[in-house]
Amino acid sequence: MSNYPIGGVMPFSSDGLEPPVDAVDTAETPPNEPPLENAQSSFNERIKLLGERTGYKLREGQVLALRELYNGKDVILVAMTGFGKTLIMMGFNSLFNAEDRSITVIKAIEQGQARESRNTYKQAIRPFVLNGDSNTLQNRHDIARGMYTHVWTSAEIALGDLYEDEDTQGVGDVEDDEGEGVDRSQASQNQRKRKRSKKKLKKKIKVSRKSRTTTLPDGYQDWGDFSSVLQDHEFRRRCRLLAIDEIHICAQDSWGGGFQPEFGQLAKVREQLSDEARLFGTTATLTVKNEVEIRQSAGFATDTIIIYQPGPY
Repeated sequence: MSNYPIGGVMPFSSDGLEPPVDAVDTAETPPNEPPLENAQSSFNERIKLLGERTGYKLREGQVLALRELYNGKDVILVAMTGFGKTLIMMGFNSLFNAEDRSITVIKAIEQGQARESRNTYKQAIRPFVLNGDSNTLQNRHDIARGMYTHVWTSAEIALGDLYEDEDTQGVGDVEDDEGEGVDRSQASQNQRKRKRSKKKLKKKIKVSRKSRTTTLPDGYQDWGDFSSVLQDHEFRRRCRLLAIDEIHICAQDSWGGGFQPEFGQLAKVREQLSDEARLFGTTATLTVKNEVEIRQSAGFATDTIIIYQPGPY
């Protein structure tokens, strides 16, 4: 991974999702103002226009993160609360074609955050919060068909039936098969059991999906959870950024505790997206040990850029 001495990030929360009232009925037509790409502007010009639209002067770390994401790199941003990670998540889609505007944000969203973001970015974004109440077939269809530009959801909902519990994960973790004192015979046996378990799970999921799939007139197929959206061709074409807030929770030995098993399997969400999709993670702290685990559990590329932005701001 590459590292920068500057950059940006914010800490993340594991509280439940609560959809703002105006984040669920925002299926409006896009704004009439011309998209940035029509001006054939350079990256710097687009950043300037983004600042003019939002009324903010972008920090050096924010510009750097957007530049690396724009260039197709995965980015981990390490900074304290108040740096302005939301601007990166909200502003990213302004750098690309109008049809490539879907961004999935895996985080816990505070009440009113979608409303605040929408007010800041005017009609340039159409946010939606997908939680236990709003996770319906119609809403998943609308997300897949691009009616919203930014979707906030939890790791549990994002994974859907891709999540493996202790009964379906197999025997032991890969890390248990390595290191001093590990019995090679037992390690090999564990690996074979895991492969059989995963193969059995894939078959079970396939059969289960077939029995509960609904096909809508436009061809969208839904089997009852968000993985239907992740595997939809149109959504995969549109989605250009997967953002994971407070990525330290992806590590079992995370700062401040709070590890959640679902966050340890988010690489499966990344695997469903196209090769064009970037991964953006934010956290207030990142140790060397956690970096390795986070990269694996969340699915970051080997050439991920890490940007550090010290406070105060």
